[in-house]
Amino acid sequence: MTTAYSSPSNQTIAFPSSPYCSPLGFGFASSAMPSSSFNTPTKPQLHKKSSKKREFNDEEDTKMLITDEDTENRPVRTLKKVKSTINTKSDNSNSEEADIGVLLASLPHQSLLSLMNNVINQEPSVKQLIMNKIPQPSLSTYINALNESTAKVINCIPIGQSRSIYTISRLKVPLTDWTKVVSTYLPFFTSSNVHVVDKFMAIQPTTLQFVKVLSQLPPLPSDQVPKSLSLVWDKLRLHWSQWFNQVDDIVNKDGGMFSSSIVHTWAKGLDETCQHSNTSTKPQGFNYSCQMDLLNLRQNWESRLGWLIGKDITPRPEWAQ
Repeated sequence: MTTAYSSPSNQTIAFPSSPYCSPLGFGFASSAMPSSSFNTPTKPQLHKKSSKKREFNDEEDTKMLITDEDTENRPVRTLKKVKSTINTKSDNSNSEEADIGVLLASLPHQSLLSLMNNVINQEPSVKQLIMNKIPQPSLSTYINALNESTAKVINCIPIGQSRSIYTISRLKVPLTDWTKVVSTYLPFFTSSNVHVVDKFMAIQPTTLQFVKVLSQLPPLPSDQVPKSLSLVWDKLRLHWSQWFNQVDDIVNKDGGMFSSSIVHTWAKGLDETCQHSNTSTKPQGFNYSCQMDLLNLRQNWESRLGWLIGKDITPRPEWAQ
């Protein structure tokens, strides 16, 4: 059914009476449309909640919650790893802000020594770097350290007659410490650029302390001599030989001279190193070979350089003839 309207030209135009659909779609109608053209919206039906409790399935629910795409894109990081990353960042931040000088100054002597040894063991190249930065110790510092170490060795020697093996076992630690003192300090005063006068001032006291320690020990066959002690003596023999050859070349080859006081000091020092040889009792074992080396050194020096002060060759003891 249509409704007719008259136009000004008396022509009749028919309009459909069916509901008008908006060109916008989605069911919206024009505001000019009568309300009767809309259907009354139906009330949504509510689903009844199942009385049966749903059972949770770990595998199925996990698959439902995490898709394959999420699994591929999500970074896998354990809690432990995350904590480690946080701690590392925190440690780096603290290291950059900390003043290592303040921390080192607060450490006790033994703790600082242990720390430095651990660093050197992990990074051996650091040792030479540190050695280059340490100023050369004075001769008095070395002599004091040497005397203290010698006293510790002698204090550990058992009182009374004891087997040599037992005595050496008790002296293992103090003898090792004593040799460390010598091997650490002596190279500072025996290098090629050290003057012969200064070199003698380091070698002679070291030899005296060596002889002092050796005289307190029981007779030791060669196979029972502590290796550390034997190595020290080998170094001393080498230093004495180098010193003697250098002085001999300066005087007898190059025509150099030394003051009378210096030469007398050398002569007296060599006599002191041989004082334990001036006995009628023949030394035994390792002690014997050391005493013979010292007697030969003094005799060679007196025969080549004794004329500087008019010194004759000292007679050797009967057992060393």
